Amino acid sequence: MEIIQGILIIALAFWMVLDQQGFVITTWYPAIIGMIAGIIMGDVTTAMIIAGTFQLMALGVANIGGSSVPNYGLATLVGVYVALRTTHDIENAKAIALEQSVFLSECWAFN
Repeated sequence: MEIIQGILIIALAFWMVLDQQGFVITTWYPAIIGMIAGIIMGDVTTAMIIAGTFQLMALGVANIGGSSVPNYGLATLVGVYVALRTTHDIENAKAIALEQSVFLSECWAFN
């Protein structure tokens, strides 16, 4: 079951990359990504706690000028996966996810 969940999470990440190139239906909304990831991983409650935190972070952020805004959808996906695959420690998962999101946003900016 863990292998199938991993493959589905990778497929969701792939969909997020494709969505960023087009209509942007789900990518920038952590609540939607959290719900889908929670259904895949089997714990919607924990996923929505993480997604709600990142959704609140995303509400007050605007990409103005040369600023790089973290991809909170990606942070939600990483946070849910880390929290549910390891110790269910939500606070550590959110910290790891936000770090990865900022790092990958900077990598994306150099692309």
